[in-house]
Amino acid sequence: MRRWSIVFIAFLLMLGMIPSIEAAQANQEENSSFRNLEVTEPFVEYIVNGKARIYEGTFHYRVKDKNRILITGWTMTSVGAPEWGNFHVSIHLPKSRSALKTDLTLEMFEISAKDGSEINKLVIPLQEGDSPVTNEAFKDVQINKPHVIYYVYGEAKTPGGFYKYAVQEGHDYLVEGIGAASATSSDWGIFTEKITIPLEKMPINGALIMELYKQKSSTGEWIYTHHILMDQTPWP
Repeated sequence: MRRWSIVFIAFLLMLGMIPSIEAAQANQEENSSFRNLEVTEPFVEYIVNGKARIYEGTFHYRVKDKNRILITGWTMTSVGAPEWGNFHVSIHLPKSRSALKTDLTLEMFEISAKDGSEINKLVIPLQEGDSPVTNEAFKDVQINKPHVIYYVYGEAKTPGGFYKYAVQEGHDYLVEGIGAASATSSDWGIFTEKITIPLEKMPINGALIMELYKQKSSTGEWIYTHHILMDQTPWP
């Protein structure tokens, strides 16, 4: 009778109806190493540098997807007209289907002190590289490679407080790194990771998975313990 019971249990294990010892251990590792994980809403970041000759050094900008405005803002140059001042703008596009497009438009302009109209407007593609387009108010505009930014928060209890992470899409690893929590293995420590993915590597239709690893005390080997779904594309 006992022999048939053992066979029956083995059969259920094969069907996955009873958790295996390895699965139970993996779940225990997950609960004992990482907890309270949270991923913030992502955004697409463009860094724009250049020179501007602007009255009182203040100008405005907007990003458009054809006729739809995605974001507006303003910034200041290092010095006002008649001198050419330097400017540096970090543009953050909120999560949307349009934000992942590569044919967006950047508009930069002054607001007339006389009547409030837009003057000296420069319209260029929001794309990596040096723009050859100039006017009386803007020149030497350079746009850096765009990235998608995520922040991951959580708690970790690992040897020395160190952990390893990787972000994958399908079989491709997009980001890998080593982080440290605020406490060693005897206590839970908090951590924050800034995950930066080049826009060109974002999947058109897929899922981003973040894997977390801890270091085995006895051998120093990195062992997988946990994963979370960071995001899915296409964005709405």
